[in-house]
Amino acid sequence: MTAKTLKSNKLISKTKLKRTIKNVVCRPDPILWPKVSEVERDVIDTLLQKYRIEIPEYKKTHWNEIKLIPKVNRPKQPPLPKVKGLLFGISECRNAMANGTCSALLLEIDINPKLLGESVIEACNTFQVPHICFKGLRDICKNYFGIPTSSLGIVKNNFEDLQNVITVYHKQKYPEKTQTNVVEVIEETHKPSEVLIEAMNVQPYPYLYRKNKNTRIFTPAKEKSNQKRNKFEGQNYINVPIASTKSDRKLYMNMILKKMQNNPDRQKQLNKRKIKK
Repeated sequence: MTAKTLKSNKLISKTKLKRTIKNVVCRPDPILWPKVSEVERDVIDTLLQKYRIEIPEYKKTHWNEIKLIPKVNRPKQPPLPKVKGLLFGISECRNAMANGTCSALLLEIDINPKLLGESVIEACNTFQVPHICFKGLRDICKNYFGIPTSSLGIVKNNFEDLQNVITVYHKQKYPEKTQTNVVEVIEETHKPSEVLIEAMNVQPYPYLYRKNKNTRIFTPAKEKSNQKRNKFEGQNYINVPIASTKSDRKLYMNMILKKMQNNPDRQKQLNKRKIKK
């Protein structure tokens, strides 16, 4: 008499990814990507083509041919000539903006993840560097300069024709003053002070940085002399305003909660790309 065997469950592959959903808190103010049109992109393409370099052809040899050769004597790719006046890469452009040597910037609009591009745009707004975005910057940089980069910066006093075109397109995409009408948001009975209204103006980059350690970056408004300081002088207490401040909540923007999910088929797509290559 044979014993019955239970049906075994199918083994779950450890390499298989599961679909997961994450809740991410995001900033409420949108970041403007100054995208140019195809005609404007062609103008920048022709200007960059003037400064292209000759990229030496190099065909990588197979491992079976070089494995017996010592590492020192193996053939190497010839170094690319450096283009004076151009900055390649996000880190190099950000450092140049902090040092004040970057005068203009080009950014790939299909950069992945988008958070990298947003950090560059915020840095440009902070240091007041004109910048524009368009599709295909990585391919252009690879064909003209041999470096596929998503961020191409221009050093001051170099490529003035390209810098002037970027500045013109940047002014067309960005308004001079992006301000929200605070009076429409607030109730009619509530009249905020001038300092509060100025604080609600939406700036491109709301953070402040010290230029000198001995000076303060934020100086609060001075109290008016004709205004009464306290009803009770000479006593230690916390003055609580009589008027209600419930409507002050409308002056601030709430954070946004977004749901993000991963791609469980990511490894399969990467394997297909490798097979095609």
